[in-house]
Formats: sequence, C-alpha cells, structure tokens
Amino acid sequence: MEIIDFFSEKCIVKLDTEDKFESLKILVNLLSKSDKVTNQKALEKAIIDRENLMSTGIGYGIAIPHAREKSVKDFIIALGIHKNGISYESIDDKPVHLIFMIASPENKNREYIIIMSKLSVILKDTELREKILASDSEKEIYQIIRNKLATSE
Repeated sequence: MEIIDFFSEKCIVKLDTEDKFESLKILVNLLSKSDKVTNQKALEKAIIDRENLMSTGIGYGIAIPHAREKSVKDFIIALGIHKNGISYESIDDKPVHLIFMIASPENKNREYIIIMSKLSVILKDTELREKILASDSEKEIYQIIRNKLATSE
C-alpha cells in the first residue's frame, strides 16, 4: 500500500479563501470528482463533523482533515495550498498552509491509521513543505511529493 497510489496532480488546488470550512468544501468537491467518492454531501458532512469534533491542524502549518465514509470506495487524498495561511485552530495556533484531506472507506481501519501516520511523518520535513509552497504548478508539487514518498516508504 503506497500513499502515492491514492493521490494525483488532479487532486491539488491552490486555495484563495481564508475560510477554513470553505477550504474543506473545496477539497471535498475536488475529491468528489473521482469515481472513488459516490456521495459528495455525505463525505462533506463526515469531514465537517470530524473537524467540529477537534481541529485536524497538527502544527507545522499542516492540517490533515480526514473521514471514513461508506460512500468512499477507496482511499483518496487531496491537497489544498494556501501561501499566506488559514486560521485553523491548529495545535500550535499557527496558520495552516497545507491541507491534506484523506477520504477512506469505512472498513479500512488499519490502512487508514497507516496512511495518516506515514503522511504525518513525511510532512514534518521542513524542506518538503518549503518546496511545496515555493512551487507554482500542480505537476511540480505532485512530483515533489512523489519523490519524497518514494524515498520514505
């Protein structure tokens, strides 16, 4: 199971809103364009409900909103990038620049935890985060992430 298999350059977007929940809706919409998601409203509700439970801002300018939902057929990951940062109620109270959203099938608990863990570890790499934020194209960002995952998995 490789994280990169659940991610594509089509699931990367530059965010221009500074609203946390609007950003989440944009990412859900992006994920819902895939045939892996069969009910956008259900996924959006699951993501928002999870975020309302507790912020998914993990520090380092990163948030990893996530949900397990029966309308998701297979794992899928999206990335939203905001150069200036979004107020996100992160654990370190700093703005979030990178939002990695993970949608998962309900019945894949073990894999879900593995993906969350691996993603959290690689995103703590300051150089990786700086490269992503400095990049102008989705294709370049995808390659940066792909290269990092290839050397860490």
